[in-house]
Amino acid sequence: MKYGILSDLFGKGASSKRGVGSADYVSADRISGWWRLPASAEQEHATIRIHCDGQLIGTAIANQPQASAVHAERCGFRVDLNWPDGVPDDFYDKLMLEVFELGFEVPIREIYRKSATGWSLLDLTAWWFGRTMKLRLVPERDAVEPGAAHSVAGGDETRIRIETEDNLLPGWYRIRASMDKQPLSATPRLQVAHDAEWRSVSEHILEMRSTGMVDTMVRIEGPVNALHIDTLIAAGTTYIEEFRLRRIGTPEVMLGAFRHAPRMVSAALFWRLLGKKVRARNRLRSALSSAPFSASRLHKAGLWWQRHGFLPRSERELIRGELRNWKENRPCFAIVLTFEEGTAEAIDDSIRSLQGQLYPEWRAYIVVPQGAEAIAGKARGLSEDEARVRVIEEIYGTADALNVALADLPEAGFVGHMIAGDRLMPDAFFRLAQAVRGAPDLAILYTDQALTDAAGRVIDLHFKSGWNEELFLHQDYIDRLAVIRVGLARKAGGYRKVAQGAEVYDMILRASLLMQSSHIQRIARPLILTDISQNTVARDDAARGQAPPDSRLILLSDYLALRPGPKAEIRASGEGRHRVVWPLPKNRPFVSLIVPTRDRLDLLKPCIDGLLNKTEYSPKEILIVDNDSRETETISYFKEIAQDPRVRVISCPGPFNYAAMNNLAVDKARGEYIGLINNDIEVLRGSWLEEMMRHAVRPEGGAVGAKLLYPDGRIQHGGVICGLGGLAGHGHRFAHEAAPGYFGRLNAPQYLSAVTAACLVVEKRKFLAVGGLEAEQLKVAFNDVDLCLKLQAAGWKNIYTPEAVLVHHESVSRGHDLYGEKAERYRREAAYLQGTWRTDKEVDRYYNPNLTHTEEDFSFTDVTEVIRELKI
Repeated sequence: MKYGILSDLFGKGASSKRGVGSADYVSADRISGWWRLPASAEQEHATIRIHCDGQLIGTAIANQPQASAVHAERCGFRVDLNWPDGVPDDFYDKLMLEVFELGFEVPIREIYRKSATGWSLLDLTAWWFGRTMKLRLVPERDAVEPGAAHSVAGGDETRIRIETEDNLLPGWYRIRASMDKQPLSATPRLQVAHDAEWRSVSEHILEMRSTGMVDTMVRIEGPVNALHIDTLIAAGTTYIEEFRLRRIGTPEVMLGAFRHAPRMVSAALFWRLLGKKVRARNRLRSALSSAPFSASRLHKAGLWWQRHGFLPRSERELIRGELRNWKENRPCFAIVLTFEEGTAEAIDDSIRSLQGQLYPEWRAYIVVPQGAEAIAGKARGLSEDEARVRVIEEIYGTADALNVALADLPEAGFVGHMIAGDRLMPDAFFRLAQAVRGAPDLAILYTDQALTDAAGRVIDLHFKSGWNEELFLHQDYIDRLAVIRVGLARKAGGYRKVAQGAEVYDMILRASLLMQSSHIQRIARPLILTDISQNTVARDDAARGQAPPDSRLILLSDYLALRPGPKAEIRASGEGRHRVVWPLPKNRPFVSLIVPTRDRLDLLKPCIDGLLNKTEYSPKEILIVDNDSRETETISYFKEIAQDPRVRVISCPGPFNYAAMNNLAVDKARGEYIGLINNDIEVLRGSWLEEMMRHAVRPEGGAVGAKLLYPDGRIQHGGVICGLGGLAGHGHRFAHEAAPGYFGRLNAPQYLSAVTAACLVVEKRKFLAVGGLEAEQLKVAFNDVDLCLKLQAAGWKNIYTPEAVLVHHESVSRGHDLYGEKAERYRREAAYLQGTWRTDKEVDRYYNPNLTHTEEDFSFTDVTEVIRELKI
């Protein structure tokens, strides 16, 4: 193989020893590509970062291979730079390349880069045709000793280690496996650890066919430290009879799409040959969406960051030009920088990012832990070089340091908190100042967040909801970066020592009681990069949304005691989580449950039985709205069930009009509260109505929605997101029932713009105040979304509660709106929703513009990104 030599970049004799960094300016076009470490290196790793004007734009970890010389020749690491689209070739004239944290003493000139034409015939063959890796499955947790090299068995929460003689390079792989399950409820996933501590992990769900076969293509990012197969929930035993892993190239990825959608792929190739790239990509997007295709979340985060996570020079110049016109109203931002597990070197990353800010009005307060002489020396040196940096050494906690900043700044300034190692994007303070200048009443601002591993690679992105008090009570989704106006923080009494580890969370809670919710604003840009091991929301998907520390529970109790209105309490809800339990009145309100139907006794009877006999809440009544049922069995059932004093049957003849049927029943309902219930709902837990009523009786409560499941246990409804597909969609649809959702949102009560009327509870007075369901323009579809948006516009909060769980056989009773008159009616109703609420133009306040608007899974990339990556 042919390799480039790094000493060409630095000059001869350059070297780096353990713990000592080496850096120099180099030409941009000479960095990107494949590199490897020499076989003579004594230790294991090195970390490479590439900077431009203080902004990190590329990173890689190099692992020294421990295998034979042959394997060492084929083991390497790739440096990928985050190049923007459509910028001139001289966009970056020079870049800063740092080689640091070398675990061995070796001249830099012995670190090589593989040349573009240096691939061996064996590599080219593997890229084109692929080859099967030699694997061994080793049981680790709750697994049975294998009977053969490719066979292993295990029970609940099984973990199986995959051992391979080959070094896994980054790229595409095909996984084929045969699994026999009793019963068919296991959900296996492939976990790829990128370091020995499992701090950086990517994950791929291995979707199984009904036969137990797995056949999928995955993108594996390097470096790879370990591979595991986990089963999320496996009732019974999972037998992995065969597991094969094979490296593949772009041709096989395309072939996989062709096998599943030959006409789409053929059309894509046809239009591509004619030079119609947009048409080709549109058709290929549909083909790949049906192919056995899996890209890890780490890979998706990397793709998004490559395209959007940097600031082009042209935009920097525009910002500098705008700043020259800002003669007044230039708020100052103070950052208190504390340490958790960081080292003295961690300060460099944070301070460099502050010094690289385009907006100059900032200050930094470095809090030195007691006895940390190395950190103190480093901090003093930075303070001497930078007048805006102050060192605080005789402080007993973060709250004291934040209060020092409060005392130093004018009331119009803002204070925030960072942990050593956090890095701000160059435009962070500019974006915050720009928002304040546009809305002078803003008092609290927070931004989106990029999560990195120990090497600085972006591995996840937290695109946050707009201000969502209910969600904030159950998890600190704001995390970092958040800044609070000095005057408001002083009015709230300053930062409290009792809030140790959650000072900003505590301040936002208390300050929110002193201001209007419109004075809190999210900046929908990831303006801070934080190490995921220091991320207070969680370190992995399974932990996201779990309870805060004990100190935070005390803070919540204090907040709830001060909050006007009914007094809630905090209860444990299992798995380390907590929930805020809102009280029900001593005399429980009467509830009318409305169930429209036309025949379909097979669905209606179990539904009514669940409402009458499994639902614990009382008092209640059930109104069955009959829309021209004709079947003898249904008519007989109506006569029989009407004998129950809790049930009434109301006739509503004529063409099916879901909105009109419910409006009629509401007029006849005796309850103070009404529940809209589809006839294909099944009750699972007797407490469902009580849980929904806890939110419906709140003064601010609007429509309350439940967590609804498909019969197979997957999520059917986790709240409605307005704007998906230009209309509205169900968040987290098809996710596993036990999945936490995007940063824990599926399992957290929260405000949402809308919930589905398949199971919806609302106060009758509020329902009538907004005109009920729109029966003229929205006879079937979107009338629930319209109702919720009217309630929200009137000032009430629509609430999703995951504590109420039911089964919904979606649209079983009336079918789907795909053909003929139904399709035409659906188009009219969709046009009405868009014309009234601009769902095709405006972003849901509880969603994020950086998340997908075509899918319902809170993803931040789609098949379009994969198409671009494959250069198709």
